[in-house]
Amino acid sequence: MSKKAAILHKFVGYGGGARFSITIAKILEDIGFEVSIFSIHKIDPVKIYERFGKKLRRTRFISLNIPRKKPLLLIYNSLLLNMSTIFRKFDIIFNMSGDFIYNPLCRYKKYVIILYKPYHYLTHLAYSRSRIVKKIYYAPYLKLVLDSVDRLKKIKEENSDNILVFTDSEWCKLIMEKCLKVPVDGVIYPPVDLSTFLKISNNTERDGVISLANFNREKKQHIQVLIAKLAKEYYGIDQEFRICGIVTENNLWYFNYVKKLVDRFNLKNVKLYPNIPLRDLLKLLSRSKVFLHTMGFREPWYLQEPLSIACLEGIASGCLPLLYAGGGAFEIVNYKKEYLYTNIEEAVEKLSKLLEVSESQYISMRNSLISGLYKFSEDELYRRIIDIVSNLL
Repeated sequence: MSKKAAILHKFVGYGGGARFSITIAKILEDIGFEVSIFSIHKIDPVKIYERFGKKLRRTRFISLNIPRKKPLLLIYNSLLLNMSTIFRKFDIIFNMSGDFIYNPLCRYKKYVIILYKPYHYLTHLAYSRSRIVKKIYYAPYLKLVLDSVDRLKKIKEENSDNILVFTDSEWCKLIMEKCLKVPVDGVIYPPVDLSTFLKISNNTERDGVISLANFNREKKQHIQVLIAKLAKEYYGIDQEFRICGIVTENNLWYFNYVKKLVDRFNLKNVKLYPNIPLRDLLKLLSRSKVFLHTMGFREPWYLQEPLSIACLEGIASGCLPLLYAGGGAFEIVNYKKEYLYTNIEEAVEKLSKLLEVSESQYISMRNSLISGLYKFSEDELYRRIIDIVSNLL
């Protein structure tokens, strides 16, 4: 009889977190597990294959069936997902929700947690302008998360061989260990589909800037518009800025806000590409010279991005990165200052230099960046998951 594995993930849709969960499911399938993925919203296996190229044959998708248009309990959905007792019958559990909610009915044996948003509650607090909402709505969740962190520390002390805690970046590991005092067993980097993006990395005829992220205020595409504006005013840069990302009903307001900014400044060279198909995105990446990322811009530590899959895909595509100096950005570029900025003026200055590098300089910089990508590959993740499973079971 084959062993059974459960994967917990709040929203198996777009994004790096979803790819992370789906790739682990495929690995577990390959080594003989029957896999069940538990999520808040309904999951369409056909769309999973279309988005991530992973055809899961021995995986069941189980959801709470909360409609996306009616989020109901919002952040408390995570509580509903984690409080189920059904997980007791599985041989191993992978919690990919990003944070941790303690379930007193769970045995926490053969349990693997990969944390990438252990401070998720602080994100909601930061973006809520109403003090009343903060006190009434978020306060219980804040207490729940902090109590769960204390529980996690005790569980690790009492049962360290049966529960493993990982983070998705060294930066996140530092926060867990230094700020929240949770012992971490190591770092498991999210996977990048290197084969797809490396195919277009050899093109040397490049110009312009590209970015890739969901359109929302956390990703700060409006800052990219300001960078484009100042780049033109300060350095006469009129090369195209290609801002690509997912737009849904929930974030349409922000996309429209960014569009209005582009129109207000009359930036003819800034192009928005909502919901662009992968084949078209690859074409844009193959002819772009710089990959720009703005999440975390002038935000506190808990609003920084732990590790951006999109940035890694940009580098694998042959783009030179220009990232806000926060969160996992330092790891992505190996702490090289020429790829990091702390304010708009510095971003514009470094962008100008990156766009002007010669072909030979570009090739050298590109090759150096790509050589450090293996630790983010699916092959490396495959090796890590097999090690974890063999040690636990």
